[in-house]
Amino acid sequence: MSTRNQKITVSAAVLKWARKTLYGGNIDEAAAKIGITPTELSAWETNDPIITLSQLKKMVKVYKRNISVLLLKTPPISQQPPSFRKLPDFEKALFERATFLAIRQAQEIQNNAVYLLENKQNIFLEELQKIGRNISSLVTKATELLTINEETRFKTKTSREQLIHWKRLLEERGIIILELSFPTKDARAFVLFDKIAPVIVINSKDTDNGRIFSLFHELGHLALGQTDIDEEYNLGITQSNDEFFCNAFSAQLLVPDALLKLETARMRKFDDDTVMELAHHYKVSISVIWRKLRDNSLIDKNEFDQIKHKLSLFEAFYQPGKKRPFKPNKNTHLYVKIKRKSEFFINEVFDAFNQNRITYYDVLNYIDINAKSLPQLQRLMFT
Repeated sequence: MSTRNQKITVSAAVLKWARKTLYGGNIDEAAAKIGITPTELSAWETNDPIITLSQLKKMVKVYKRNISVLLLKTPPISQQPPSFRKLPDFEKALFERATFLAIRQAQEIQNNAVYLLENKQNIFLEELQKIGRNISSLVTKATELLTINEETRFKTKTSREQLIHWKRLLEERGIIILELSFPTKDARAFVLFDKIAPVIVINSKDTDNGRIFSLFHELGHLALGQTDIDEEYNLGITQSNDEFFCNAFSAQLLVPDALLKLETARMRKFDDDTVMELAHHYKVSISVIWRKLRDNSLIDKNEFDQIKHKLSLFEAFYQPGKKRPFKPNKNTHLYVKIKRKSEFFINEVFDAFNQNRITYYDVLNYIDINAKSLPQLQRLMFT
């Protein structure tokens, strides 16, 4: 018997877990990739199957899991699919593979961060959770803990710069921020709650303003102790649930009522031009500004109803003038690496190495980088 036809017994539970964490409810697609029928795959996931070594190697490629993992008796506890509040069972998820991979990457970073942080609870998040569901008090506490003032709100020139500023403020408080690429139709962002290593994932395909809003919307979920995935942010005024809470929290933190009233005191009307001007100033979307105007009774219900179609838009803002063409350089891939792994996480990896808690090869593995590029990454981050 050739090695390819050698047979081996594998765990049905492990196979089902491996498929769910990359294909969700798309069992037909998974079966086609493996080269068997959906009925056969379903049977493999029901009773421990005896398969050939070549079939096992095929599943290694299809499920993007190490062969040693697929040979486990039970699925690894640390890599079980997250229990999203609006998606309790991955078996029903119909995301694209890029979305499942983003979730897996976020989980892996979170698991590693829990170890690197030596099980120390996040004090910033702990303070926010003490507030409860009072939006005004939560905004006040978050603003205080993040040391947000007029200078930090308005010192940047572009939404991209402000996004970087907001990310760093949150990461300085131990919130891991990842920018990963996945279809926006699947999710604008998602959040993995953990008392030690909370993770917010924003979609690199989204606009800068969309990502800014997502940061604080997902922070609202963390304050509620929730793991959640968000497809679209409905900024309407008739909601009374957790999504409404997180939307209101994000909008109020980014555009405080007191500042908005000062800005609008001399404005006699609100049209697309004045709203765009305010949106540029606060570096948020026009939809957030329209919603804030209604919240502060600066426009009436009829006016608000006429612009409701704009409430799901998170348009990109472009500065006037000619845009310089993008020119890749030898460090471009490292900037992408930092966005995907987060400055905070990479810092913790280096700190653990400097304290002799992990090895040099652990550093390469955690950051997913080769030895040649590591010195360049260190120079980018620390000089």
